[in-house]
Amino acid sequence: MERSTVEDWRYTANRWLKGKRKEGVSFTVHRILASVADEGERWAAIEDAPFNPRTGARQWTPDGAKRVVGQRVDRPVTLDEKAAAVADQTRNDEVAAQVATDLLKRPKVTEHVIP
Repeated sequence: MERSTVEDWRYTANRWLKGKRKEGVSFTVHRILASVADEGERWAAIEDAPFNPRTGARQWTPDGAKRVVGQRVDRPVTLDEKAAAVADQTRNDEVAAQVATDLLKRPKVTEHVIP
């Protein structure tokens, strides 16, 4: 194992003492929520699983945990999340120019462009 991996595991385990870990919630979700600084908020957060529209149930996913702590999600759902993902992909000016050119060829897109 890489040292950084073991350190990550240790950090997460220290943030989630055995009695506070939530059964059925992945280590990954616990690792993400470990960044909640206030212990009380962290303990409360794990008890309040977000609604997952894909499954129709309240359950933890890594993306749900990332939303709680303000991190970028892997599978964007909202308009803001999708726009942030596109912005990430178009940081390179050449890529951005190509994407902009392609998008402006779409009449329904150009209707919404503010001059």
